[in-house]
Formats: sequence, structure tokens, C-alpha cells
Amino acid sequence: MIWSRIVAWVIGPIGSKIAAAAGAVVAVLAFYGKARRDGRNAERVERQADELGRVRDAVNAGDRVDKQPDRLREPDKYLRD
Repeated sequence: MIWSRIVAWVIGPIGSKIAAAAGAVVAVLAFYGKARRDGRNAERVERQADELGRVRDAVNAGDRVDKQPDRLREPDKYLRD
């Protein structure tokens, strides 16, 4: 008995307006969630690209160091005992 009244209320004019409003709220929240996820992912990709560039620069700087053993005893501008 009570279920028939609930179904009649939902199908009626007031229930359809409430359902439309609820659908609009759900659509707005879904759009907001998607935009937030996309922004977070874009920020993460940008941060990873920056970190990769810093690592690449560090590796390149390490590769440019002269590591030849014959230059080990050459004098430089620093005085040591």
C-alpha cells in the first residue's frame, strides 16, 4: 500500500521535477569531478616532465666531467699540502 503511494508520488509532477533537479546536480558534480581529475593529471605530467629534465641535465653534466687518469696529477689553481 505504501509503495504504491511512493511510486505515484515519484511519477507525479512534483517527483519528476525533483528527479530533474537531482539529475542536474549529478551532471554538474560529474563534470566537476572530471575537470578536477584532468587538472590533477595534467599537473602530475608536467611535474614528471620537469623532474625528468632535471635528471637528464644532471646525467649530461656528469658525462661532461673529464675522467682521464693521466690528468689526475696536473696542477690546478687550488693549493694543497
